[in-house]
Amino acid sequence: MKKVYVRLVMVIALVAVMLMPSTGFAAAQFAVWLDGVQGPNSNAILSTIDNAFGAGNYVTVTTADLETAGFLSGFQSVVISRSGAGFGGGLSATAAANVSAYVGSGATQGGVALFNWDAADNLFGTTVDPFDANVDKLFVNALMYAAASGHGYVGEFNGAAMALLAAALMAFWMPHVKA
Repeated sequence: MKKVYVRLVMVIALVAVMLMPSTGFAAAQFAVWLDGVQGPNSNAILSTIDNAFGAGNYVTVTTADLETAGFLSGFQSVVISRSGAGFGGGLSATAAANVSAYVGSGATQGGVALFNWDAADNLFGTTVDPFDANVDKLFVNALMYAAASGHGYVGEFNGAAMALLAAALMAFWMPHVKA
């Protein structure tokens, strides 16, 4: 009788877990650096994250935040881009080193996705160019890929350029190190 009761409880628990709504990546947390600007701006990355994952799944961060060792450890991914529609700026050497250490390299590297064009201009909530559902879905998939690794990187426009430059410099100056 006791075995039947235990099995019944296990079946009920399994059914309850299966019927619960899944949040999937809804709990994903993104550190978003938009030229270090916090608050409202015309970059549609924030509205895309809100639309795909729900409000509150990102924190806009400053260069000073990224210069703080270990700051990114509480996030599943970092997103690097520009504020608005301009060309954007770059990270400080300390911030870039901390982002690089967070993402890692080799077999333990986090998921990395780079958009080397102004993809944010076509994302959900854009006010710059027409919305492109395909680009938006691609960007959301990249966010999910990066977050799934637990320490990923999504670079858009200047964020992609910074990542590619860092990889090229590493390959040039330290050819014995595998990127």
